[in-house]
Amino acid sequence: MRIFEILTVISSLLLLLGLASRKWLLFRGRTILAVGALGFVVLHLLIEKPRWQMVPVYFLVGLVAIFWLLSLQGTPNDKNSRRRVALRTAGALAGILILLICAALASLFPVIPLPEPGGPFGVGTSTFVVTDPKRSETLTPDPSDVRQFVVDVWYPAQKAPGAQPAPMYPRPTEILVPLARAVQLPDFLFTHLALVQSHSYIDAAVAPDQGTYPVLLFSHAYPPGFSRQNTVQMEALASHGYVVFSISHTYHALVTMFPDGTAVPLSTAQNEEMIQEGEATMEIFPKLFGENPVKDPAERQKLFEEFLALQPSAQKNVQIWADDFSSMLDELEGIQSGQVTNLLNGHLDLERVGIFGMSFGGASSVEACLNEVRCKAVVNLDGFQFGKSFTSPIQQPYLMMYSEQNQGMNDFAVDSAQAAAYRAVVSGTKHFNYTDFALISPLFTQVGFTGTINPQRMETIMDTYLLAFFDQYLLGKETDFSALNARFPEVDLKVK
Repeated sequence: MRIFEILTVISSLLLLLGLASRKWLLFRGRTILAVGALGFVVLHLLIEKPRWQMVPVYFLVGLVAIFWLLSLQGTPNDKNSRRRVALRTAGALAGILILLICAALASLFPVIPLPEPGGPFGVGTSTFVVTDPKRSETLTPDPSDVRQFVVDVWYPAQKAPGAQPAPMYPRPTEILVPLARAVQLPDFLFTHLALVQSHSYIDAAVAPDQGTYPVLLFSHAYPPGFSRQNTVQMEALASHGYVVFSISHTYHALVTMFPDGTAVPLSTAQNEEMIQEGEATMEIFPKLFGENPVKDPAERQKLFEEFLALQPSAQKNVQIWADDFSSMLDELEGIQSGQVTNLLNGHLDLERVGIFGMSFGGASSVEACLNEVRCKAVVNLDGFQFGKSFTSPIQQPYLMMYSEQNQGMNDFAVDSAQAAAYRAVVSGTKHFNYTDFALISPLFTQVGFTGTINPQRMETIMDTYLLAFFDQYLLGKETDFSALNARFPEVDLKVK
């Protein structure tokens, strides 16, 4: 809970305890408590801004304040009957119960403080649209439509005096309501996240410390994934001198928010296809990835081929996402040369490009690097490897980070990689620990949506291993991964 929320709850609790006393009318401190509770509510509303978890507290403080005003009409000689005291006591106990419930809700669904980025640079952020006239859009009825997607970027920046950080979720209603629906929760449940501030500054000037900065491209998960699902990693990497572009894959993201105000939702038809195809693999999946998987190489190969053949939409979409990376790299060449106007003109080191993604975005990242010589290093964050990697070995340095529940599913790609390959498993994790979602509520661990690892600790692990990997293979900085393993014993890292 935030400071004025805590003070509001404490002062309201003391006020209610006083209300239950037989000596309420004689209690001179009731005025101080009532004014204090009202004052803290006002400060909270003005400085911290309201959120739904605290709404009952606002009404409660208002009701008690009204009772306080009425009590000022009384005198010490007023008869203080047992019935009146009993009613006040019952009301006070009900109010205390409301306070406790609201305090619990505020703690279970906090206004999350994002981890500090940690690098020497400030962080700027911006948004723009990439249009590729050479590619048709296959998910709209108009055959003349071409592929367009939105890109959020984080970069090393100079903080302007007096500038205010951007919200974590710009246009929050358009993303937070669909996010709640995607995990089958009430629409309002995540709306308080509109109050979360990032550590990034909109359209801040690029830091002049060096001429150009290495480039990273990121791809989100299939829904509930979206382009800002790993904001903590974007800020951390940018603070250490990387320009990080996160692609919102239009019609495949939970929602794609164009700068002109248009919000394009997920294609439900496409999503249903993916779900149905995934369900069709339920018999094969345990044979490949269960507790007792098939060992014979020839039989495993046959099962993999069947597994992929049952999911043509996933195979098609992983290529669309990989092509989005290629369109993005073409756009960056135009930005760097100045042919495309952008605040990053002249600041991109396109000889040092890394690609990474989470879940389906991780698979798409590897697929992109199979297609692209411009990709110099690739990371897959817990995504099953659709695409060509089963028959086409990865040529770039490759980091595969698994959740505990999915470990081993892409070992075929690690084993066949033609460059340095890293296999990391983080104990206590589930799939969505590889996003910022675990920060949203401790309840996610209780219901099994995320694993038991501390969410802040997991953010540090992701930031550290991504930075170490890209520093080594894009910047040539040697990393002692054994020292990292000693620092993070929950990470089981093996190097091929």
